[in-house]
Amino acid sequence: MFVPGSHSGPETTAGSGDRLSESSGYLDSSRIAVMNATVNEESTTAKHEIYREALREIDAVLEGVDDPITAMSTCACILHQRLSAASWTGFYRVVAPRLLRVGPYQGPLGCLEIPFDRGVCGAAARERAPQVVADVHQFPGHIACDEGARSEIVIPIFHPDGDLVAVLDIDSHQPAAFDDIDREGLERVAERLRASLGGERAAFYSA
Repeated sequence: MFVPGSHSGPETTAGSGDRLSESSGYLDSSRIAVMNATVNEESTTAKHEIYREALREIDAVLEGVDDPITAMSTCACILHQRLSAASWTGFYRVVAPRLLRVGPYQGPLGCLEIPFDRGVCGAAARERAPQVVADVHQFPGHIACDEGARSEIVIPIFHPDGDLVAVLDIDSHQPAAFDDIDREGLERVAERLRASLGGERAAFYSA
């Protein structure tokens, strides 16, 4: 029987709402923020370690090698295996004034040639600067070599004498797959690659 002034639900005390929400599977926003920050920190640490391991492997395999085709093939293979988000990993070489042609790569069929005024690769070559693109469909002049590609990162490759000789291109079917950690890691790979590009100068055209 209902008695005026009585409570039909369970009695609660200060702080019991938090305990009830936790036992019911709910977390407050502050707890969620802390959990997300922890996950992001772990992800960042893991990504740094991926590039450290990749660079160590590239160093070991390419020690004493000064053949650019061997070097690019090796880098493409190691990076493609270690970067889980990568759908295409490879190089475009400078073969004529303001023209890139596909080099060693891993993944589906790539575009054969890319002029400097087209796409993300062309922008990296033209500007001699890295390009990190979260959504390739929003990038002016994007070339859809792979219809499934959603994001892309491109790093310019320089010969020891300073000439632009190629670009390192990595695509992903995931949006916003690449960030500054990837850029920094791949720039270190590109710098390491310079040491293996001196033996076959005729394989490149100076840009």
